[in-house]
Amino acid sequence: MNNTDLARRSRKGAIADNRAGAGRRYASIDAAAIYYGVGHRLIRKLVANGTLTGFQLPGSKLIRIDLDELDRLAADGQ
Repeated sequence: MNNTDLARRSRKGAIADNRAGAGRRYASIDAAAIYYGVGHRLIRKLVANGTLTGFQLPGSKLIRIDLDELDRLAADGQ
C-alpha cells in the first residue's frame, strides 16, 4: 500500500511529505494507525506516554506523527 492509498483510507487524509524539511513524512493519527495496522487509540497512547513524538504544525490544532519515527519504533519491536 502506498502513501496515496493510505491518504484515501484515512478519514482526515493526512500523509504529507515535508519536501522543504529534512524529508520527514508526517501523517495524522488516523493515517499513522492505518499505516502501522493498529487502532488510533494506541497511537494516541504512545504519544501521551512519550514513546512516540506528536507534532503540532504551525497554524493547526491537529497532531501529526512522523512515519519515519514510527518505522524506527516498529523496527525496535515496541
